[in-house]
Amino acid sequence: MRIKCFRGRSSIARVSSLSLSSLIMGKIPDGFSRFNFITLFTWGGLRGGLSVALAMSAKEMIPEEIYHIILGGTYAIVFFTTVIQGLTLKPVYKRIDRSIHNRA
Repeated sequence: MRIKCFRGRSSIARVSSLSLSSLIMGKIPDGFSRFNFITLFTWGGLRGGLSVALAMSAKEMIPEEIYHIILGGTYAIVFFTTVIQGLTLKPVYKRIDRSIHNRA
């Protein structure tokens, strides 16, 4: 349950930081609205850096065999989510782009 809660908080933090930084920017490229810009960058954001860092920091706290399982599993999950999100980023972009052009 804690993992889901943490993931939700990280998504909220990502959306919040993108929202604040988009206010500083001038015009958003390609005719994107601020909402669409934030949606695209939230979906395509890099994942896993914190997970790998936390897994690596556990080395001194747990037996070595368990550490390797946790580290290997973390890398596998990060790799999988990066590939899946990387492959789906173009369809997400196209969907947003279609919605922009349908409104115009």
